[in-house]
Amino acid sequence: MYDIIIKNGTLVDFDKNKLTVKDIGIKDNKIASIDSSLNSGRKIIDAKDKIVSPGFIDIHMHEEKIIDGEDGEIYDIAYKMLKMGVTTCVGGNCGNNRQSIDEFFNFIDSNGAPVNYMIFAGHNYYRNKLGIDRYKEATREQIEKMIDLIREDIGKNGAVGLSFGIEYSPGIFLEEILEICNSIKEYDILISAHYRADAKKGIDSIKELIMISQVTGLPMQISHLGSCTAMGQMRESLDIIKEAVDRGIDVRADCYPYDAFSTFIGSSVFDDGCFDNWNKSYDSILLTEEPYKNIRCTEEIFHKVRKEYPNMLAVAL
Repeated sequence: MYDIIIKNGTLVDFDKNKLTVKDIGIKDNKIASIDSSLNSGRKIIDAKDKIVSPGFIDIHMHEEKIIDGEDGEIYDIAYKMLKMGVTTCVGGNCGNNRQSIDEFFNFIDSNGAPVNYMIFAGHNYYRNKLGIDRYKEATREQIEKMIDLIREDIGKNGAVGLSFGIEYSPGIFLEEILEICNSIKEYDILISAHYRADAKKGIDSIKELIMISQVTGLPMQISHLGSCTAMGQMRESLDIIKEAVDRGIDVRADCYPYDAFSTFIGSSVFDDGCFDNWNKSYDSILLTEEPYKNIRCTEEIFHKVRKEYPNMLAVAL
């Protein structure tokens, strides 16, 4: 007897590339059988006209800050992800953690969580922690301090890898990335990266990330490829990635299914020259918070908000 039978559910048969209606028998928390007619179960769930699917993995999530107190959100993002069928979330992307990894997992250990979490150690997070100007190169002493912090979070506190947000800190030089990556090579980890620059500079950025993987021997996940090169260079970037894979370099890429991006208006992404690079104008920036909520920028508003509300989220359309 099965513990649970999910009856009449529509399954995706990827081998035959079609949909099929089957029953699923679950025993001891595992799928024990998939058949056309299962009847002996302690609990029966009728899934007629519904698709039965494993939980999705969101490999690129920006997790909320989940701590006790007024500054924390208690799983606001996670519950929204769960409603979309996401059961495993990978946070700490683009070099940024909202809080320390130790603090994040201690909260989950004490309070539980609606989804399974995996977290990258974010390189930019450690730069900010050490007070390194985003436009300046890290000193030897600062790099060594970052390595100590990163090794502790990966070796002790449960981080699954290391992420970089190169565009967000233009002072990050390649040598800094390579030295930090080489210092953690003994761990079984993944590295991911938000590219150095997009649009007409995107191809060189993709090549840089592939080279980092090749030199360090660490698997590289290129973050949200679409916002990097889906401006006329997507085919070329995909060909470059495929050629690297064919050469044995362990590199992959992900892409979100919409044609906009969001970040803080004070980010270096919006530094001088960004509109020329994108072939866009100020009104392509939509502000999302008061006192300019749902307002598109003019040149005056853009510079005012950059100066007075640098932590306001903006959407670039």
